[in-house]
Amino acid sequence: MVFVSVLGVLLFVDRVQMDRAIALDDERLRILAEEFAIQVSSEVVQRLELTRGLGAVAQADPDFAADRFDDLASSLGRDLPGLISLQLAPGGVVRHVTEPDRNSAVIGLDLFSSANDSAAARAAVFGRRMVIQGPFPLTQGGTGVVGRRPIFRSGVTNVTGSSDFWGFATVVFSIDAIIEAAASEFIPEDALFSLVAGSSVDVDGGSTSLSSRGVRHVSVSVALPEGAVWRVEVGRSGALPSELLFWRPWLWALGLMSTLLAGWATARIFSFQSKLRTQVDMATRELSSALRRAHEAQESATSANSAKSELLRRVSHEFRTPLNAILGYSEVLLDHTESGLSEKQVRWIANIESSGRHLLSLVNQLLKFTRGEHSSDEDTIGPLLIVPIVSECIDLIRPDAEARAIHIEVALDESNELPVMANITSLRQVLLNLFSNAVKYNREGGLIRVNAQTTSLGRLRVTVEDTGHGLSSDDQRLVFEPFSRFTRGESPDVEGFGLGLFITQDLVRLMGGEVGVTSQLGQGSMFWFEVPLAE
Repeated sequence: MVFVSVLGVLLFVDRVQMDRAIALDDERLRILAEEFAIQVSSEVVQRLELTRGLGAVAQADPDFAADRFDDLASSLGRDLPGLISLQLAPGGVVRHVTEPDRNSAVIGLDLFSSANDSAAARAAVFGRRMVIQGPFPLTQGGTGVVGRRPIFRSGVTNVTGSSDFWGFATVVFSIDAIIEAAASEFIPEDALFSLVAGSSVDVDGGSTSLSSRGVRHVSVSVALPEGAVWRVEVGRSGALPSELLFWRPWLWALGLMSTLLAGWATARIFSFQSKLRTQVDMATRELSSALRRAHEAQESATSANSAKSELLRRVSHEFRTPLNAILGYSEVLLDHTESGLSEKQVRWIANIESSGRHLLSLVNQLLKFTRGEHSSDEDTIGPLLIVPIVSECIDLIRPDAEARAIHIEVALDESNELPVMANITSLRQVLLNLFSNAVKYNREGGLIRVNAQTTSLGRLRVTVEDTGHGLSSDDQRLVFEPFSRFTRGESPDVEGFGLGLFITQDLVRLMGGEVGVTSQLGQGSMFWFEVPLAE
């Protein structure tokens, strides 16, 4: 009876701990799947966006020569692995393709008459949106995806019955290299993965989907434009990782010892009943205490492992350690005035320390966000003096401006420090984003003007004006969208991912303000934002 009871307790504890280990492993798989899906989405969208450039050229000049198409297509598709072809189809008939020798079979293809393409072509025209076909097997091997964007131009008559449909801009690329690169970076060797488009599996780590194989898995959607539905599945078919099962040998060893101890105590009862009753009670209490300690140790180990995994997944030691080293050395240099630093060198070091503390504040906010903590005092909105913050941010971007001979004019009245209601970290980030863009997209030897004035609505409007190439009206509508980057005049290859203005817009809105831009091509741009004034 004692043996059965101990065995039942062991089985129950083992089942509870196994469920917790599986739940923790599922969370790890979900994190891997999310990172996998983000990478796949970024690479696919980057290739689909090539049709936007082709469409813009066709709208502006529908009769351009074939050699111009070749130059443009080569420029757009440079450094993108897996790109099979770019195509233009005026009136729905393919006329221009990259690498015509390899893709000659599609030249002259009428997309509205093709059995494989007719439905998608008509859906693109009537829906006035891009249509994504695939993934599907390619004749030359591998798995391909087609993105087809309709081009509309006023005064055009065609077979669709639409009065402004001009034709299609199409990109064809292989998905295999994208999947393999993303999987090698985010999916461990002991995990399985699948890419599912619609209801069918097109690319995966095996021959069938994880769900059809009965594999424990998680599923995450892949963000694609125009309502396309893809998802990735990541699962594990074998045993759980050993670090999640370290407790199991100890549990069963303890159970075996407890069983032997209980058996010995039961045998002794028959000969020394009165004496052993006390010993059995003591052994039972020791067993309960040992099980409780084992359970507490497992809880502590699971919690610590989860916290470590989450911290390592976000920023962890690689960000904070070098940041603290930078700040430490900066403080040492500033504190040792006898080192003979010049006033300019001291100002440079102060800028390094200020930049480091701002970045450390952003990292700390990210860590608190990932842990689900509530806002602290440093995250709250309160009254701030904006003039010192503007001056600090100007000092941080001044070296980049001087490297390009760009002059900065600040037309703020320093006697009126302009108190506003804002969060200091967010306000500093907004100013740095706008100042940095004004330098990157300016002309060599250009000018940046910074000004501020109050409005009738009780707000302060800060303007950042540059003398760069400017933005078209179409670009102005897209400039605050994520991943929107434009080639502007003398700055065709600036660094970045097209997220700065998107983040700026979110930060300003969280502070109760708004942001905007006015610009003309060839005459520079003026970005502005408004935040409430403090009483």
